[in-house]
Amino acid sequence: TTELNRCELAEHRGFCEKQNNSPWPHSYLLTMKLKKIVSRLRPEETLALLMTIVPLFALFFLHSLFIFTPQKVLGGMIEYFSFGNPVFSFFFFFIWMGAFWHTYKALGSIAVRRFVNREPPLPGEVKDAAKHIWDPFRLLWPLAIFSIPLYGLLDAMSIRLRFATQDIWLNAIDNRIFGFSPFIHFPSSFQNTLFETLIIYSYTKLPYVLGISFIVFYLTKHIVLLRRHIFAFLMSLAIGFPIFFIVPCQDPSNFFLRNLRHKEFPSSVSAEIAQYNPSPRVREVTQIIATVETSVEHDNAVPVSCFPSSHAMWALLVVYSFAVLSPWSLII
Repeated sequence: TTELNRCELAEHRGFCEKQNNSPWPHSYLLTMKLKKIVSRLRPEETLALLMTIVPLFALFFLHSLFIFTPQKVLGGMIEYFSFGNPVFSFFFFFIWMGAFWHTYKALGSIAVRRFVNREPPLPGEVKDAAKHIWDPFRLLWPLAIFSIPLYGLLDAMSIRLRFATQDIWLNAIDNRIFGFSPFIHFPSSFQNTLFETLIIYSYTKLPYVLGISFIVFYLTKHIVLLRRHIFAFLMSLAIGFPIFFIVPCQDPSNFFLRNLRHKEFPSSVSAEIAQYNPSPRVREVTQIIATVETSVEHDNAVPVSCFPSSHAMWALLVVYSFAVLSPWSLII
């Protein structure tokens, strides 16, 4: 082997330094390690990382409007992992319990063999135990890491775009399609207890249904379907957020009925609003939702994420995933 070949071989292995003493080999080794890590990432993990990095950069540029402090991040993450988010409350509980159960079984099995039965260690038993402990957490972390910066970005967007929403334009499209404003017509015309209950519970309880869907796929060991479910959920937000920024839209009750920005509406819209007459129950629920959404300390900013509807995307996701699991679920 010539000197040149030996140098090329060493360079390939990351140990050959250039004459100018540059740190190239270390960079090469680091690059190879990063490539190896990235190659092992699942699609939902890659998407979750991107959905964490991009909002963090966006929040950096919006820092004057949204204070993204370490205390806020830590507090939000603690609340998130302690089941403070209704979307994942049930799912997190089962994942945590599953992880602890796998940890108990793995470590208990090793302890019994080593200290009770006095058996020699089995080849790879520690690695296998670590895998059993890590597997449940690997399902969890893609949902966990993106949540704080993404919802923080929504807060920042809602503050910055509070005067730039496209609600009047979108309502005009509704009128072209239906011939009226649905948010005015439906609550005023269909004052039926059963209909109201169906609509209210479909909207307010959907996050729990989404959480239950995660549990069903986890407990029935349909892990591939669960991973696809998680990926689709992340993708719905990845698609939705750019549209939220391009076409910001508030809840119609906030923009039109409460008129937080004191807008002057077209006469036809004002005439429809004057005819708004929902049942006391609908009025109460609408008021509760509006109160929860409103950020009083930030000039009464409300979410600008109503188009496209996240609830509609999540509902379609649940229906589709259960249909994949069992076509009979479509009956429900």
